[in-house]
Amino acid sequence: MEWFIAVVSALIGAVVGALASYLFTDKNNKQRTQRLESAFYNEFEYLSGTLENWFPTLVGEYQEPLREQYSGLPFLDLSLIDALVIELASTDKLVTPTQRKLIVRLRPVIRSLVKNNEKRDEYVDSWMLNSHTMDNSEERNSSKKISYYTGLLLVDVTQAIFHLKKLSTEKERFTFSKSITSEDLAKACCSSSGIPYDETVWKPMLFRLGHK
Repeated sequence: MEWFIAVVSALIGAVVGALASYLFTDKNNKQRTQRLESAFYNEFEYLSGTLENWFPTLVGEYQEPLREQYSGLPFLDLSLIDALVIELASTDKLVTPTQRKLIVRLRPVIRSLVKNNEKRDEYVDSWMLNSHTMDNSEERNSSKKISYYTGLLLVDVTQAIFHLKKLSTEKERFTFSKSITSEDLAKACCSSSGIPYDETVWKPMLFRLGHK
């Protein structure tokens, strides 16, 4: 009888131990998943915040293209997001297809920002170095070129900010907005950045760039 009790006790101990181990592992896995998910959305908030801080300065530089000082494109990197996507793939919190689509679409936007910022810098550098010797025609050309590339930057920035903030808010429910215009994006970004939307600035700019 004693041996039977010993066997039963051992079995119960093994079951309890296995259950405790499972619960501990499950708790750790859930905590890890929560940390990964939080880091994933925090990175989108960081990127949107970075661009949102730059946005009012860019608007000012578009309105006054010839000046003594200009801002530069902030560092934008999706490598951490890519790493978090891989880590989340091993959990029950997979990145949704729509979220994945946004990440894919962000890459050409960032490449466009880099390209247009470099082109703008060419005209900015020329203006900064040669402004004292430029005639009126050359000044007008510099103003036109700098404002043109600043406008292109603004179009990309408004698109990025809007969708990054939308994903940060909606998280796994994120969807792309239908029938949204470039003007709608600009209005939303002005509102979130705390600056007034001036249609006398934005409408001509968007028309000039082919974004009605």
